[in-house]
Amino acid sequence: KLSYISVTDNSNASSGWIQAGSWTVPNNNIAPTVTSLTPGSGTGMSQTFVPGVSDGNGFTDIATVYFLINGSLSTANGCYVQYTRATNTFALFRDSDGAWLTAPASNTNCSLSTTGLYATGSGNGLTLSLPLSFTTSFTGGRSSYISVVDSANASSGWIRAGTWNVSP
Repeated sequence: KLSYISVTDNSNASSGWIQAGSWTVPNNNIAPTVTSLTPGSGTGMSQTFVPGVSDGNGFTDIATVYFLINGSLSTANGCYVQYTRATNTFALFRDSDGAWLTAPASNTNCSLSTTGLYATGSGNGLTLSLPLSFTTSFTGGRSSYISVVDSANASSGWIRAGTWNVSP
């Protein structure tokens, strides 16, 4: 932003408007963070995962939370869930056509149930409850990743939050 000044004396003579300086409006956005994952590790063919995220501008500043379980940090052939806070919707990514399927949903690797599926926010924190079941073709050691994006598009980036062994 620019600031201007003009001076007029008693005889009505004026300097006109002259640029006197400039200033920057501070960006008070605080990037969101990943705070927790419960359970952080374990084994099984199904589990309700509870990721926690936070935003210093309040949980209502959170736009989207992503949760991924896969052998590596790749959404391809994984169990990839998206939560959109403004619409309170949960979706599961389907690799075959690149579509987000609103819960309840299944892809070739996992299913996202609506039983026990919820989001709850208070203060700066937002917690999700994600009931997932895995297919037998998805067995093996996997990592859990979380990413959170706020309304200004600031992101935590992908954070490796835990491990899960998909096994009967």
